[in-house]
Amino acid sequence: MKIVTLSEPLLAAAAIVLVAGLLLAQTRSRRVTMRRLWIVAGGIVILSGVLLSLRPPQSSDWPWLAAAGLAGLVVGATRAALTSIRGIDASGAIDVQNSRLGVLVWCAALVGRVVLRQVVGRSDPDAAAVSLATASLLLFAVGNVLANTATLQRAARQARARLAW
Repeated sequence: MKIVTLSEPLLAAAAIVLVAGLLLAQTRSRRVTMRRLWIVAGGIVILSGVLLSLRPPQSSDWPWLAAAGLAGLVVGATRAALTSIRGIDASGAIDVQNSRLGVLVWCAALVGRVVLRQVVGRSDPDAAAVSLATASLLLFAVGNVLANTATLQRAARQARARLAW
């Protein structure tokens, strides 16, 4: 497996622009709807399920995959808990803003993903190791998105209940 290095200037520039754009999106206030968040979460679950069914994990991989999914749940719930709901409009859309600590959690998860890919890629892995790393990253993402969406939905319901008083 060949690992892409950032020695090529255009590739390095594209990576920096992509990460900067994602980081900017994490730091800005944004308007989201729960329907859209659940559609994205459902899409990630379906896509991950299809990808995992194409190359099913071995039985010895499941403890690692469970740990990756659990880590994703913890990170997603933590990120959502560190997100403040600034307002709710009549249509049910919420205005959310990540805290600085929430952005740091997002950055740490991104760095961890890059480190895992680089370590696995540079260790001259066999197909089973690559499959396990890929499945782990998929289940981490699934857990992250599901926990983030569920926690935000609970917080939005609580905020709506406070506004109804």
